[in-house]
Amino acid sequence: ASTTRATDADCDGVVTAQDCNDTNAASTTRATDADCDGELDTHRIALHAQLQSEVCTSFTLARARTFRLETGEADSLACPGDTILELRSSGGDFITSDDDGGNSVCSLIVRTQQAAGTYQACVRPFDSPVFGVGVWLTLE
Repeated sequence: ASTTRATDADCDGVVTAQDCNDTNAASTTRATDADCDGELDTHRIALHAQLQSEVCTSFTLARARTFRLETGEADSLACPGDTILELRSSGGDFITSDDDGGNSVCSLIVRTQQAAGTYQACVRPFDSPVFGVGVWLTLE
């Protein structure tokens, strides 16, 4: 997995290659701060080379936020295969799920003004292994 840190220094809604420090050279992760609030708005929070069973990744909202949580490829939101995505509390309590609401057969969860706190994004394949699955978080 890679860690990406980026800022939109000129606040034009686009993070350029000069703004990104991606520790995984093979990745072309795109991140933006479109609303210029100093927080990245779109970033990959998990990467699974071969998704065979459920895998959960935690993320934290520092304040109430509207967000999109979706599955896609490692470096884009193109769909690598059929996934099921669940949003859970930090304690594992079910909040909501989605099967095919995203691009093609990928998953998409949209939450409006979700309370601040730590959450789990849990993803699993629908029926057969999926290769190169990224879980993307977009803050609005």
